[in-house]
Amino acid sequence: MPDKMVALYSIIYISALSFQVLLAITYGSLTLGFASNVEGSAFYCRELFSAGGDDDAVLMVFILQIIPILLRAFSFLREAFRTEVFVSLCSSAIAFLAIWFVPDCGNLFFTAFVLGDVSLLGIIGCNIIAVFML
Repeated sequence: MPDKMVALYSIIYISALSFQVLLAITYGSLTLGFASNVEGSAFYCRELFSAGGDDDAVLMVFILQIIPILLRAFSFLREAFRTEVFVSLCSSAIAFLAIWFVPDCGNLFFTAFVLGDVSLLGIIGCNIIAVFML
């Protein structure tokens, strides 16, 4: 693949992961947070004063995406190598498993797709873009 195409893929990949990390870090201040479906209406986990209120902190696992960002930055004009692909897929899998299984109160599917939480959809979309850019 020509160097210009590799550079373009690298820019898109790094941008998607960087935007994902930025959204994850600022998630608590940009949105109402995770929610669950309680008797047909949205119950936001922030309303809990116990452990459920810290569900938004689970998104900090997306900081793991800094590792693939650095790997891609150091090999900017080279095609992705096996180790980079493996690390990227593992960090994405760990992040999604964490936000799928760890929250005490919130429901990922309900918050992202039923309520249409734009920040959470952005995090998911950026991860999908980055995985397909490998």
